[in-house]
Amino acid sequence: MEPLLKEQIKNEVQALVQTIKQDKLYQTYLQLSEKMRQNDTIMELIDAIKKMQRQIVRGNLSKEEIDALEEAIKEKEKALESYPLYLDFIEVQKELDGLFQLIRNTITTYFDEKTS
Repeated sequence: MEPLLKEQIKNEVQALVQTIKQDKLYQTYLQLSEKMRQNDTIMELIDAIKKMQRQIVRGNLSKEEIDALEEAIKEKEKALESYPLYLDFIEVQKELDGLFQLIRNTITTYFDEKTS
């Protein structure tokens, strides 16, 4: 690949990243993320869920232990879902994930069409 083309691609990607960073959806995501980090209860629930998930992944547990951890995870998730802030964050996160998937699919489709 020519150095000029590499630089042009890099510049276009940087422009896309800047567009996303300036978008209201991304700004909302950052604001909600910061509010969540400041909420000790939400963060404790998230940390507890992650800890239990790691215990399951690491293995060496009986089926009963795994079932108990999975049930505890469900309880913690239900508690998280009682916080509107968390639900708003998840909603915006899903929208952003959809945007990123659209970008990826658009690029993939473009190059698939050019190389076929």
